[in-house]
Amino acid sequence: MLTGAEKGYNYQMRPLEYLRDSNVSYNVALVTTKSSIDVFRDRLSDIGLGKIMLEIEDIKLYSQVKNRLEKKDLSNILNDLKNSQKK
Repeated sequence: MLTGAEKGYNYQMRPLEYLRDSNVSYNVALVTTKSSIDVFRDRLSDIGLGKIMLEIEDIKLYSQVKNRLEKKDLSNILNDLKNSQKK
């Protein structure tokens, strides 16, 4: 949603499963909104990764990102991102 990609969520989740299955130690760095973090945690739990460490990172709201969110009428997400960066 933030990048404008139409597909791809599973492309990021599958490697986590491969790392888990190969007993490789890793952490996940994630750029997300506060409102969607629980959805991501639930997804991790569904694939057996509920105890993995998550590092939540802020997103840099470049003008292209802001414009794309505004054009798609995703102002609620834009506001969520702005509010999370103030804290």
